[in-house]
Amino acid sequence: MLQMPTGGVTGSYYMIGAPLAKLVNEHSKQIRITPNTSGGGVENLRRVEGGMAQLGMVQVELMYAGWHGEKPFNKSMRNWRVIGIVTPVLANHVLALAKDNIKTAFNRIKHAPDQAGVRRDGAAVGAP
Repeated sequence: MLQMPTGGVTGSYYMIGAPLAKLVNEHSKQIRITPNTSGGGVENLRRVEGGMAQLGMVQVELMYAGWHGEKPFNKSMRNWRVIGIVTPVLANHVLALAKDNIKTAFNRIKHAPDQAGVRRDGAAVGAP
């Protein structure tokens, strides 16, 4: 049984990882994947590096930071390899109705970067 930390149940990693695990489990006689909730990309990379998981979902900038021991990591982590890309890098968009004063809505988001996601997930780490 392969453990695959994803993210929170409302996050994109879980929304992709759970159906991916289900697909593999339904069509493979040799591989079983258990998707697990987690704090997101940073935690997923740490779990794989530490041997607590065999698969993990992480975005490319966090893989680079982990490999080189850059923040949010405090040491180089190289006990992992990339086996595939699940989704291409996408732009994140914030939409607001014109009547709701777009500039005000943007300023609220800009000054609250932890609102982007779980405190240590990739969205929060990459937030301005």
